[in-house]
Amino acid sequence: MPSDDLKPCRGCKSLIRFVLTPKRRRMPIDPRPAREGNVRLERVFDEVVAVTLAGGELDRAREASEPLYTSHFATCPKAAQFKRRKQPRRVSHARGRVL
Repeated sequence: MPSDDLKPCRGCKSLIRFVLTPKRRRMPIDPRPAREGNVRLERVFDEVVAVTLAGGELDRAREASEPLYTSHFATCPKAAQFKRRKQPRRVSHARGRVL
């Protein structure tokens, strides 16, 4: 992983890397693989995509000693300051539909 991809976390100042999720959202990860990690990096065309593993798939990846990473939200002592608040659902009163 190139070091020019690393940026300091705005909360704790640790170096992190941003990768895209399959839904094209940016996710911060710790830059080094970790035994307890559950994020596999996969190359899709010319992009690296972070796939979160669980269950049997996670067990198989760990048994195969695949490099797995940890979301920085799980390790950052200041992660709570970055948590998004749920937006209230808007209701169209004219038709009673949720927007």
